[in-house]
Order: sequence, then C-alpha cells, then structure tokens
Amino acid sequence: MLTNHPISPVYDGNSRVLILGSFPSVKSREAMFFYGHPQNRFWRVLARVCGTEVPLTVEEKKRLLLDNHIALWDVIASCEIVGSADSSIKNAVPNDLSIILDAAPIEKIFVNGKTAEKYYNKYIRDKICREAVCLPSTSPANATWGMERLTEAWQVILLKKGCAMFCDLHAHSNRSDGTLPPAKLAAAAKEAGLSAIALTDHNTVAGLPDFIKACEDRYIEAVPGVEISTEYEGVELHILGLYIPEDAFDRVENYVSQYNIRKEQSNRDLVARLNEAGYLIDYGEIVAGTPDGHINRAHIAKALMDHGYVDSVKIAFSTLLGEGKGFYVPPERIQAMDAVAFLNSIGAVPVWAHPFLQMDEDGARKFLAEAVHLGLVGMETRYSLYDAETEVAADCLIKEFNILPSGGSDFHGEVKPDIKLGVGKGNLQIPLTFARDLRKHMKEENT
Repeated sequence: MLTNHPISPVYDGNSRVLILGSFPSVKSREAMFFYGHPQNRFWRVLARVCGTEVPLTVEEKKRLLLDNHIALWDVIASCEIVGSADSSIKNAVPNDLSIILDAAPIEKIFVNGKTAEKYYNKYIRDKICREAVCLPSTSPANATWGMERLTEAWQVILLKKGCAMFCDLHAHSNRSDGTLPPAKLAAAAKEAGLSAIALTDHNTVAGLPDFIKACEDRYIEAVPGVEISTEYEGVELHILGLYIPEDAFDRVENYVSQYNIRKEQSNRDLVARLNEAGYLIDYGEIVAGTPDGHINRAHIAKALMDHGYVDSVKIAFSTLLGEGKGFYVPPERIQAMDAVAFLNSIGAVPVWAHPFLQMDEDGARKFLAEAVHLGLVGMETRYSLYDAETEVAADCLIKEFNILPSGGSDFHGEVKPDIKLGVGKGNLQIPLTFARDLRKHMKEENT
C-alpha cells in the first residue's frame, strides 16, 4: 500500500542549508511534523548545535529552523513502507526539491543518515547535479552515536560563512558616532552574511525602533543594545547592554540623560579650548552635520580632519583629543557597577566591551571580581583590535569567572574605514552561538 508524505517542507527565502531525512516515521506522520518520535534526537542535536533550548511545539521547531537559515524536508514523497522501517521501503517516489531550491539560496545539502543518502543519490543527486553531505543518523537505532558525538558531527551545518552562522554584537549607527542610519546598518549586516547584529550606540537607544524593523524585514536577528560610558577607579570602561527589552527603552534614555547633558557641555568646552589654540572649528556646524546623533569626540575629530588640521580621526585622538593632551576634560561618568546593576534591573544582558583596551589582566581580574557579583553576564573575547594572544587571555578570564563570551567589530562606518562589519580588520569571526547563549541567559533570567 502506497503511503504519501503528509508534511510540508519548512523553508523561507533566507534558508541556506537544506537537511533531508528519508521518510517520516509513523509518529511523525501522526504528529504531522518532522522527527516526531520522542526518542529521535534530531531536535536535541539541532538545539545544541544552534546554542538554544530544545523546541517543544511545532511553531518553536519551525522558528529554530528559520532563525538559523535551515530548510527541512525528506527525500521521499511516497513509498510502500511497513511501519517506520526504512529497510522495508519499496517503490519510492522522490520529492521535487525545486520547490525549495527555486525559492531559497541553498548553499549546502545534508542528509540525515545512510538511508536518506541512499535514496538521495539514487533519485535526486544526478537530476539536480548537487552532492549531499551525509551526517550520522539521529535515529535511536543509531545507538553507537551518543549525543556528544552527534553534536560534534552536526556542527558542520554551521561552519560555513556563507550559511550566515556568524554575528556582530557591537556596532554603531549615526544615532551616536557611526555613519550609517540604523536601517542601513541592518542592510549592511544582511549583505555581510550575518545572522544576528547588535546596535550598541553610545548612551542612546534612539535608533533601535528603526533598526529592529529593518532587521525583521531582512530576516536577521536584531539584538537591541546600548554602550554606556562608565568609570571604574578613574578608568573609563564601556558596558554594553544587549537584548534590551522594548518596554525598557525609555528607562535607558532616562538613565543616561544626565550623563548626556554633561557630555554636551564637555563637547562645547573642548571645542572652545581648541578654538583658543587656533583650531578654528565651529561647534554649530558639527551639530548641524549630525542631526540624528549624539555628538562626541569622534565628530570633533572629523571636523578637525575636514579642516585640514589632522590627517585622520586616529591622529586627532592621539595628538589633540585624548585625555591628558590638554584640551579634553571628560564629563563625570556613570559608575561601572551602577551601570551593570541597572542593566540587570531592566532585564538586559550586561557585557564588558573591549576590556583589554583599558586594562591589563590584573586590572581586568579585579574589575570582574566585583562586576560579576553584581550581575555582569559576559565579556568581549573577540574584538577587531585583539590579537591571538589577547583572545586567549580573554578566553581564560571568562572561564575563570564563569561568564559568557561576546564579540563585536565596533563598526562605525566611514569614520573607521579599516573596520568592517562582522569581520573587523579581516580576521574577526564571531560565532552565532555567542548571541544564542547570551539570549538564552536573558530568557532564563526573565522567566
């Protein structure tokens, strides 16, 4: 008796990996969704690989697939089969994969187990001229493969850059000192092949609504964030707040408002001192040229460059705008520990940005001992300016203090032309699991 495949494929226009089983089991046909047998390890393995919770409902399973750009179907459309026994399959008719391949930019096809591989090679491979990679079966019958081995083997579905399994958790728009509007930052993330992107403007969340909408339109995960300028024992430190709840946006703006007032006065005083020394730039022109953003030293550096006083923003900071150069007096900053506690109180995820730009290992260890106690969740272990040695030191610190890794390019656009979104100076790759683990922590803390 012929049995027809009753389950529709899962995919969308952003799917880049296609996973194929052989034919649904009896349990799957009854549940009307893939891998319905409770002993099949497919959903547990996929959740581990993607760094998220095991989905329970059909909608949760679909979301896990689509969030990770994975399409799911089976090789066989109909066949004669006894129960769920693959060995009994006869008179198989293959599915028409063009339904998916014509609609999505599938870059890699994987088959779940040897039976799926057998029928794929027999009926589909030569027809579409594409090879499939065979992964060890997640079926309970494949008892020689435990969860650890399966998870390690299945990691391959996330390894290819083209499959968009990378993220950038530190980027700026023109709402602070970047050059791209929030929506264009989302478009740039899509173009860069990222799966998740955080907007972390300095001391403002004004760009987040436009940013979130633009990410949703492009099927990219938006990570709502902020970068708060803080101080710890006289040292300027930056604390990121990631996964800020939408209903807390106003609270963030209120929290940083007094600092922003002090920062504005500091900017005006800086330009006045530069004017007195013969650097004739106009603060009104700087403001007029930055209608959507918060002015900071990067804007003043650009003005100095535009007037020919310096050759680059970097030189402006090293010669004129850095602390101790005689012109810049920093405003009173928010205390770092207070910022960590505040971000925790609103349900965001506090992360220490680029720690080794301001501190050595001993200083970082002292700060972490206090900050973790107050709820610091993560630290940037991957950053555009880190070398391999620094990454190793950062990895050791997060293990020592049992916190999560994070990473970002600190992309600003044209004002830092050597730093590209997602890749920094060319050698940066931030695994999507960083974002997944931070998001998972946020969900656990808020339930």
